[in-house]
Amino acid sequence: MVSQLSLGLKQGRGFRTVAAGTAAALVTSVFAFSATTAPAKAAELPSHAVTVKSGSMSWGLLPGFRSYITGTTANGSITATAPATDPGTPSGVTTFPEGFGSFSANKTSTFGAKGAVNYTGHHGALDLSISNPELKVTPTGAQLVVDAVDSEDVVHTDLAVGSVELTGNVSLEGDVITVSNAPVTLLESGEALFNNGGSAMYTAGAAMAPLNATITTVGTPKVTVSKTEINSLSTATVTVEGSGFDPLAATGGRPPLAGKPAGTYVSFGKFADTWRPSEGAPSSARKDSSRKWAVLAGDMAGIGGANAGAIELRPDGTFTAEVTVSKAAIDAAVGSDANLKNYGIYTYAGSGAVSASYETYTPITFVDPAVTVSKTTFTTAETATVTVTGTGFEPSAVTQALPFPGKSAGVFVMFSRFSENWKPSENAPSTNRLRNAAADKWAVPAADMATIGGPDAGAIELKADGSFETELTISKADADALNDTFAAKPLRYGVYTYPGGVGTKFAPFETFTPVTFTTEPTTEPTTEPTTEPTTEPTTEPTTEPTTEPTTEPTTEPTTEPTTTPTKLVAAKPSVKVSKLSTSKKTGKAVVKVGAAKGKATPTGKVRIKLTRGKSVRYVNATLVRGSRTVTLPKLKKGTWTVYVAYFGDKNYKARGYTKIRTLKIKK
Repeated sequence: MVSQLSLGLKQGRGFRTVAAGTAAALVTSVFAFSATTAPAKAAELPSHAVTVKSGSMSWGLLPGFRSYITGTTANGSITATAPATDPGTPSGVTTFPEGFGSFSANKTSTFGAKGAVNYTGHHGALDLSISNPELKVTPTGAQLVVDAVDSEDVVHTDLAVGSVELTGNVSLEGDVITVSNAPVTLLESGEALFNNGGSAMYTAGAAMAPLNATITTVGTPKVTVSKTEINSLSTATVTVEGSGFDPLAATGGRPPLAGKPAGTYVSFGKFADTWRPSEGAPSSARKDSSRKWAVLAGDMAGIGGANAGAIELRPDGTFTAEVTVSKAAIDAAVGSDANLKNYGIYTYAGSGAVSASYETYTPITFVDPAVTVSKTTFTTAETATVTVTGTGFEPSAVTQALPFPGKSAGVFVMFSRFSENWKPSENAPSTNRLRNAAADKWAVPAADMATIGGPDAGAIELKADGSFETELTISKADADALNDTFAAKPLRYGVYTYPGGVGTKFAPFETFTPVTFTTEPTTEPTTEPTTEPTTEPTTEPTTEPTTEPTTEPTTEPTTEPTTTPTKLVAAKPSVKVSKLSTSKKTGKAVVKVGAAKGKATPTGKVRIKLTRGKSVRYVNATLVRGSRTVTLPKLKKGTWTVYVAYFGDKNYKARGYTKIRTLKIKK
């Protein structure tokens, strides 16, 4: 440091002292213009020294002296050297920026700033500079220390110029500490800057200009984690960013960093509700499976280096850590200890240090496989398409043995009827899972979709994050048509998922979403019976002879109106194709349902189902006088089997899928 605060005067290459009258006038003016300011109200401050992130210091030396230099007597100037600034006015101050070091109002610390200021007058006979001031604090007080060169070219290094009264003059707001108008009193050691012919122009105890400073600290500890929702079946790496971990806030209490900045542990673990060292929690309240230790760069090797988990705690209190998160690993480490129950990213001081501000907790949530279905209630005659969304089905969680050994098993997604005991993980036989080819998908990683036959074979993408989305056709008639001879009863309608492949067992992938069917409302019978009986009897002649035999049975008229007629069985449906579909063009066909002999023509809905392997296409139609012309969809080359289901009407029973014929698509 160099501070130039002497009042010696230069003349040519030699030196002379200031004339007695001039010196006396100067002393008088200095004290006449000294500032007096009431101290600021004391604020709650950190209990330890804090690291300075940035800051500045402002000091005007002696206001009266500045007036003297810039006045007509000395006819001089005040000039700052970068990065310091000074307006050069009588009431101005020199601002020294680029603050560094540490600060406390009552603990050992040193806050410094950069730059210099030169005072010159009397045509260069007075030439005085100060530079790089430092505010040094100890438990017993504070001093302003400078480097200086006086007018006699005497160099003063680390010269304690004045004592600084910080009590009541320091405040904290957010991350910024402010020193406001702290009184500075000339020390005996500072008299050397004001010598005049060997005599001190100012004596210890003289009031100097007050000191002001603005100090931005590294702040209070904060942690951000790149991802806090993790698949429970996966192992993930998360990025943990820390700020405000002031290296001075935690001092090691045991080796390897005893008496030094202890840094902070950054770990993924499963901790107890009461886990903080500052609250007296024992180490048994903290269990982790992945840990890093953020310390100052110079201490990283001392704790084992990067291979031992050392990462840098930068001087500004920041760090970046890559932490491994695995539910399986931490659960295995914790075992059966019920007190350890909170998964999270934790930070706390290392090497036996205790610092409450270092103790942070960021919860980690684990996501298990889950399925949502857009709609789960339908009428018995309804055919609907639903969206099925899955999350948490980690692709790497389970591999298949067959048919593609070593590849991700993925997950089957199906609407069907399964037995109550259906899960492969519980060794349920495959016969308890009725395979419904009309609503069967296999979610696998994109790279494996072609391997299992692509979308035409029911392949859908299982994304890297364990999610999938697909559409399934929900049809009670389809599910009821499945052969359940060998399945354990009862069977339940639902959307099911379970691991793909042959013989694969993995309980977390097994889910069941119930599907409910309700009877389709009928509106026709409510209006028909109420109109006919009320009109016919009133117009019938009343003079009809009454000699008709009275022995005619009377049971028919009294029972018929209250008995529901038995529904008829319609003839087997037929499909006559007038234009065969191709892979590029649609076709035409007439679907027909024949009447029972001598009875009314069937009405109501029919559905045509065309299948080729796992590929399924549907055509829905409403009969008009027993038949309907329909458009057949485009069909890929191959043999397609045609089924027809009839849903019945008020006269006819519903009829499940009946195999009608095959269609050979040649192009």
